[in-house]
Parts: sequence; C-alpha cells; structure tokens
Amino acid sequence: MIAMLAYWYADTFTKIDPFSLKELINWVSTLKLEYKVALISSGVTIAGFAIAFHTATINWRAQMRAQMMLQVSGEVENFFSTVSRNISTAKFYVKSLVEAANKIQNGAPTNEAEFLLYYNQKEQQKFLHAQSFLSEASVEVHRIISKNFNPLVSHWGVLNSAQESAKALTKVSEKMYVRLPIIDLNDPQRVQRFINNLNVAECEEFIETCEQSQTVISGLIGGINGQLTSTVLGFNLPMFSHSLSKRKEFRKVVEKFHQALNEGNEQ
Repeated sequence: MIAMLAYWYADTFTKIDPFSLKELINWVSTLKLEYKVALISSGVTIAGFAIAFHTATINWRAQMRAQMMLQVSGEVENFFSTVSRNISTAKFYVKSLVEAANKIQNGAPTNEAEFLLYYNQKEQQKFLHAQSFLSEASVEVHRIISKNFNPLVSHWGVLNSAQESAKALTKVSEKMYVRLPIIDLNDPQRVQRFINNLNVAECEEFIETCEQSQTVISGLIGGINGQLTSTVLGFNLPMFSHSLSKRKEFRKVVEKFHQALNEGNEQ
C-alpha cells in the first residue's frame, strides 16, 4: 500500500512523472514473456503473503480474545464462588445462633444449653473470618469489574449482571454486622446473657438477605460464565438437546431467581 501511494504521488515529491494506469498496462504488455511471468509470479507471491498475514492476524486475535474471555470468566467465577462460600459460612453461623436461642427459650435441658453455648462460641471465629472477607470483597468486586470492563461490556447484559451481583454482595455486607453474644463460659449467668445479647430479629434479617443474595449471585454468575465462554465453545446440538430436556427445571430456577431479584430490589 505504501509503495503504491509513493508511486502514484511521485510527481509531488520528485520530477518523475509516473505512468497512469492505462500507460502502465500498455508498458507491461510490451514486455518480453519472461518479464511478464516474473511480474505475475511476484504479484501472486505478494498477494499470497498478504492473505496469509491477514488470516494469521485474524486467527491470532480470535485466539487472544478466547483466552481473555476464559481468563475473565475464571476470575469472576472464582471470586464469586469464594464470596458465596463465605456468605454460607456467615449465614449458617447466625442461623445456629437463632436455633440455639429458640431451643433454650423452649426449655432445653441444661446440658444441651451448655453445649449450644460452647459450640457457638467455638464457631464464632469462622464467622468473623467470613465477615472480614466479605467486607474486603464488597470493595474488591468493583476493582474486578473495572479491570475487566471491556470483556464484560462486549456481551449483551454481562456488565449489568456483574453490577447486580456486586449490589447483592453489598447488601450482605451491610447486614452482616449483627450483634454477637460474646459471653464468658465460666459465668454462672452465661445462658441468660446469651439470650439477652442476641438480637433474633436482626439475625433473621441477615439470614434472609444472605439467601436472596446467594440466589441472585448464583444465577447471574452462571449467565456471565455462559456468555463469556460461548464465544469459545459455541452452541451445538447436544447442548440444545440437554437444554430442551431440562426446560421445566430451568423455568422453576428462573422464576425463583427473578423472585429473589425483585425482593432484593424492594429492600
């Protein structure tokens, strides 16, 4: 391309007046046969090289794009899988507190009440670790979305799904600072102090938020992974057949997902 431009505009930079297209064709037609063959073979070689270079560039770009999509998909999935596990850890601990309080208030034997107190005090550290992780993750999720903005925005609805997942995580992090019953196991009034220090309504609100947010995150992240990897795997007949056989289950999951999404947006 550069050589052609230099030829056509040679008169602008030099005193040489280049042939017009018609004059160039006439000049080539007057050449000897061996020169014509050399020109044609050279043209074919150059054209072949250009086509091969263009094809290789397209394939390289497609390979890099597929690799990028898989990398982003893996990063997003790993992050939110860890988030979901920590939400479950926090949720189950708080749920165990509520169950312990209910059993004690319903007249559980002294030895059972003592065991519930000991168990919940022992498991409290796991909750605190999960709480710390979720607090950091609620900030980290925005960095991940920003870093992978271009791959996410290149698919319909993927960026919005990632942002909705971040909102669901934020809702959990806002509700997770429940008042924990920190008691001395040697205190004679430890059972009563456990009951007095526990805000059951606050705990139940956190549990409900966790369940709604986990449903939203699981549904959206599955969709994100599917769209990001679709450019690599494509859609084929076995996928279509499997999706068709699971249409009833899929409908139920989608209904539950939208219900959780709507309830979360109302809060």
